Amino acid sequence: MTDTPERILLIRPSALGDVCRTVPLLRSLRAVYPHAHIDWLVRSDWQEAISAHPDLDGVVPFHRDQLRHPWKSSHRAAARMLRRTLREAHYDLVLDAQGLLRSGLAAHWTGAPRRIGFADAREGGRWGLTEHVDIPKGTHAVDRMLGLLQPLGIPARADLQLFLSPSAHHEAKLWREARSLSPGGYHVLAPTTRGAAKRWPLERWVELGQAIGGPCVVVGSPADRPTLVALANALGSSAHLAAGAVSLGVTMGLVAGATRLVGLDSAPLHMASGFGVAALGLFGPTDPALTGPWRGAGASIRPAGVPYHVRYRHTDDRWMRQLSVDMVFDRLEEIPMTPRRLWLGSGSPQRRAMLQEAGYAATARPPHLDDGQLTPGDVGPEEWTLALACWKARAVAESLRAEGARGVVLAGDTVCTHQGEVLGKPRDRDHARVMLRAFRGATHPVVTGVCLIDLDRDEEQSFVDVARVQWGSVPDEAIESYLQNDGWKGRAGGYNLADRINDGWDIACEGDPTTVMGLPLQRLGPMLAGMALAPSKENNP
Repeated sequence: MTDTPERILLIRPSALGDVCRTVPLLRSLRAVYPHAHIDWLVRSDWQEAISAHPDLDGVVPFHRDQLRHPWKSSHRAAARMLRRTLREAHYDLVLDAQGLLRSGLAAHWTGAPRRIGFADAREGGRWGLTEHVDIPKGTHAVDRMLGLLQPLGIPARADLQLFLSPSAHHEAKLWREARSLSPGGYHVLAPTTRGAAKRWPLERWVELGQAIGGPCVVVGSPADRPTLVALANALGSSAHLAAGAVSLGVTMGLVAGATRLVGLDSAPLHMASGFGVAALGLFGPTDPALTGPWRGAGASIRPAGVPYHVRYRHTDDRWMRQLSVDMVFDRLEEIPMTPRRLWLGSGSPQRRAMLQEAGYAATARPPHLDDGQLTPGDVGPEEWTLALACWKARAVAESLRAEGARGVVLAGDTVCTHQGEVLGKPRDRDHARVMLRAFRGATHPVVTGVCLIDLDRDEEQSFVDVARVQWGSVPDEAIESYLQNDGWKGRAGGYNLADRINDGWDIACEGDPTTVMGLPLQRLGPMLAGMALAPSKENNP
C-alpha cells in the first residue's frame, strides 16, 4: 500500500444523530485525500442522511434487520453478502467510528491493511482493528471520532454541514407549500428520543408550543407518530405533524427551513447543527458537554445538580421533569432566530466590503466557474453581463439548495467598453497597460449586471446598470507606478475607480460610482432592504 490511501471506508452505521455528527470526520479525510474513493458503511435506514454529501463517493448499506439473528439462514446469507461486498472493495484504510462488535467485524471483513478504531471499543469490537486509539474520557462525541485521525497525522476540520438531495429539497418545499409554510416561518419541535429518561413530558411540549405561538412542525420517526398525534391535536391548527408522514430526507429539509428547533438528545438536534439552524437541546441524564451541540453549533439547557454517575438507561425522567416550561421558553427566547443570509456569489473582497459598508454581512460563496475563456461574440455588453451574473447566481443557488441554506444569493459581473469593444479583466500587466492608456482622453461606459435569487421564495430578479467614466490626461509615469503593484488584478478595465480618484488621477464618473466598482448600490440597496437579511455585525448592536 502507498502512503496515500486510494480506497477508504468510514464505518458509522448508527444511531442517526451520531451519523449526522460524523460528517467532520468525512470532511477531514477528503481535505487531505482529495482523490481517494471514500465509502461510508451506514445503516440502510439512515443512508439518506449522508448520501448527498459531495465528499462521499459511495454508501455501503448496513441492513441491521437482516443481520440481527445469526441462527437464521437468511441472516447468515446476508452477512456473507456483506462480507463479500466489503472484501471485494479492496479498501486500504478503514476507520471504525462506531466502536461495537458489528462495526469491528465489518472492519475485519474488509481485510484492509490499516483498520483504525477506538482502544475502548465495546463488545470486543477492537478485535477487528489493526490500530487502536486511546481517547480521554470526557471527550465530546465528535472530538472522540476526530481522534481517530491521530495515527494518520491529519488535521481535524470543524465542518458539520449536511446536504439534501434535489428530490428531498423539492419534496420538503412541496410539503411546506401545501401547508402555507415558508422557510424561516416556523419552529420545529422534536419531542421524542430513545430512552424514556431523556424525554420531556408531552404536556410540557404542548405548553411550549402554545407559548411559541406560531406554526410548529413536529418531527419524529414513524414509530413516534401515535404519541405525537396527541401533541399535534392539542396544539390545533398551528401544528403540522410530519412524523411518520415524510421520508428522512424530507425531515432534514424541514429542519433546514426552520427558524429555530427545540429537541432532545436526539437526531433532529444534530440535523439542525448540520444546517446552521438555531437550536435548543433539552438534556437531563445525558451531558451536553459529551453529546450536545458541538462547538457552539446550538444551545442546550440542563437542570443543575445532575450527578456525574447518572446513566439514562438506569434512571427515570426525574431530571427532565426539573426543566419547567418557563425555563425552556426563556432559554429559547435568548437564542436568535436563524437569519436569512446574504450569499455573495463572488470571491471579490471589494464587493464584500461594499456590502459590509452598506450594512449587510455577506458570506462569500464563489461559484467556481471559469468565465475567463468566454467571449460575448455578437451579444452586447448589457446582455453579456446579465447572462454571466445569472449564470453565477444560479450555480451558487444550486449548491446552496443542496445544503438546505436559506437567504438570498447575489452575483454580479462588470465589464468596461471602449470604442464598442467589451473589456473584462486584464490578462496580465501588459494587457492592463494597454487598457489604461486607451482610456485616456475619452469616456467609456462601465456595465454591471446583477442577479438576485431568493432561496426561500424561489424568486429571481436581475437588472443592468450603466455608468460612464470620463478620463482626462493621466501621465505614463502614473500608470507605470500603478502597474508595479497588484491593484489592477481582477478589476474590470484594470482599475478601481475610488482608488484612482483618491490617488489624484484625472477621472470622473457620470452615474452611480458603485456600478463601476462592481455593485450598483443605488438600485441594489432598496431591493436588499426589503429582503429581511441578516445585518452586518457593525450594524447589529
